[in-house]
Amino acid sequence: MSSLVAAVTSNFNAFLIGIFCVSALMVVYGVCLRSKKLTIAVTTAAAVLFVAFIGFNVFLCRFGQTDTATYEEDALIVLGAGIVGETPSLILQARLEAALVYYQQNPDVIIVVSGGQGPREDITEALAMERYLTARGVPLESILKEEASTSTWENLLLSKQILDEHFDGTYTAAILTNDFHIFRAGIIAKRTGLDSTTHVHAKIPRYTVPANYLREAIAVLIEVMMPR
Repeated sequence: MSSLVAAVTSNFNAFLIGIFCVSALMVVYGVCLRSKKLTIAVTTAAAVLFVAFIGFNVFLCRFGQTDTATYEEDALIVLGAGIVGETPSLILQARLEAALVYYQQNPDVIIVVSGGQGPREDITEALAMERYLTARGVPLESILKEEASTSTWENLLLSKQILDEHFDGTYTAAILTNDFHIFRAGIIAKRTGLDSTTHVHAKIPRYTVPANYLREAIAVLIEVMMPR
């Protein structure tokens, strides 16, 4: 119960999810100990779900690391992530470094940096991203800022609105985010009207892999089961 309360009142993170799942499993086993058949059934079901969960995470990884960008797109949408004060987090830095690599191969691209301001952030994520890119040679006129979003859904919806106005017609776009995030971003992009997007991924620090993939797998399931 305490883990459920913490999940509601705190940030949605892998640690709290893990505590809740382990606690729920302990409760179920406690109930099932009186029946050997029920214990076997629950153990088998848990094993099957665990294997399926691992398989789904492998799929997210392989899908996310298989880029489809042609490097001829008109626009590149770089999705925001957390910043510390005014400094991009390691996750966000990885996205921005990947954006620089993309820009080197397609210097005519318009880059949309997308991200609002969180409760512990001194500026918007988009502004921090713009500063990072311009300090490394990307011209200011090649960057459009989307500074109102608070979620991936809003990142893509509001970025689309900016691009619709900027190009005043048809255009092609690539989405750039970390590998674990690519699959869900693609689902949301289609639902916001960005039908023909390609994608390019940024890597993440190895020590963040378990937490990010655990959280993302659950987020994908929620997105699929509860479409907006």
